[in-house]
Amino acid sequence: MQLGLHRDPKHLPAISVLQVELRRRLWYTILEFAVQSSLDSWVPPRISYDEFDTEPPSNINDESLDESTTELQLALIESLSVCLRIVRLLNDFHSEVTYDRVLSLSCELIDALQACSRWARTNPIFHYSLKLSIDAGLAIISPEPDPGFSRLVAIGGGVFRDGIRCATSAISLELLTHVETQRLNGMLHRTRQYLDFLKQAVRDLISLSKERIRQGETNVKNHMFLSMILAQAEAVEARIPVELQVAHAARDSLELCDDLLKLREDTSSMPSPVDAGLGAVGMEGVQELGFEGFGADFGCESFFPDTGFGHNWLGNLDS
Repeated sequence: MQLGLHRDPKHLPAISVLQVELRRRLWYTILEFAVQSSLDSWVPPRISYDEFDTEPPSNINDESLDESTTELQLALIESLSVCLRIVRLLNDFHSEVTYDRVLSLSCELIDALQACSRWARTNPIFHYSLKLSIDAGLAIISPEPDPGFSRLVAIGGGVFRDGIRCATSAISLELLTHVETQRLNGMLHRTRQYLDFLKQAVRDLISLSKERIRQGETNVKNHMFLSMILAQAEAVEARIPVELQVAHAARDSLELCDDLLKLREDTSSMPSPVDAGLGAVGMEGVQELGFEGFGADFGCESFFPDTGFGHNWLGNLDS
């Protein structure tokens, strides 16, 4: 206060905009320290809002100060007034604290916190649906051991392919949201169990996507997308440039998928039992093989991306 920081710079002789902003930011930083030190030492705060008129700093850019620095301080200022009153009340031994007063201050503090949480998930009503989506996605990629169903998931189209896409979206979004939240909270290396669990789920999806390409899928976007998601999460976790890691992951994914497609093309040029057997019979001959009910009404197009893909699956089951 001897430096006059408690008075707004507009009362001072002509000074630069930079000096005005520096004085305002310095004063509100001192107030934050005053409130925190008062709370830690159980000593009443030595200042109140009636003893200064310095305005909050502006959210502007200049050569020395960037926008993000100001945004953080403005967010703290939102709760400074109520924090100061709470600390003063905690150290007031001459008045009785009523429960209604405590609830009122609590509501003010929560309102200030919600105003600061601009990018937070502010509506808890969506939490239930989000959790169900994640659980459903994990159930899709982690079914009970069953060779037949695993085979169907690896080559099936329609509802099976769409289910994998939904699982990819839900799990990927949860992974990126969780790792970014941990980074902002400074807790990237604490309680890693859930983060490691989500990363492993993405790796399982990458393996499943790779197997689908090996079995006949021609769309490589899902594999590349998942690889980029995992690379972004690991880059945030390691505090290294995200863009470069994501680009490398996309390149590696495309190279791997290109090798898989070339290998499949080479193997498909060789004669196979399908060419002379079930593939030539067509779906109308499936009943002769004991697959009653596999007629036109069954809707096989919902399960297989194309007829040849479905015939290969049936041929593998028959073998």
